[in-house]
Amino acid sequence: MAKKKLVEGDIFYVKVNSKYIFARLLLDVDSRILKHEPEHNCKFFSGCYLIEVYKGIYVSFP
Repeated sequence: MAKKKLVEGDIFYVKVNSKYIFARLLLDVDSRILKHEPEHNCKFFSGCYLIEVYKGIYVSFP
C-alpha cells in the first residue's frame, strides 16, 4: 500500500507484533485549529492528533 498524508476522517491501520490495529483520524490540531487561529491557547498540542481506535486486534489484513 502506498503511503500518503492522512487527513481527518481517514481510517488507517498500524502493524504491531504481526497483528493489525485499526483507527480513524478525528482531529489534526495543526490543520484544524492552529492554521485558522495561530494564537490559540492549544499551541502545546501542535503536532498532535486525536484518533479513535477501533475495538479488536486482527491477525490478517482484509
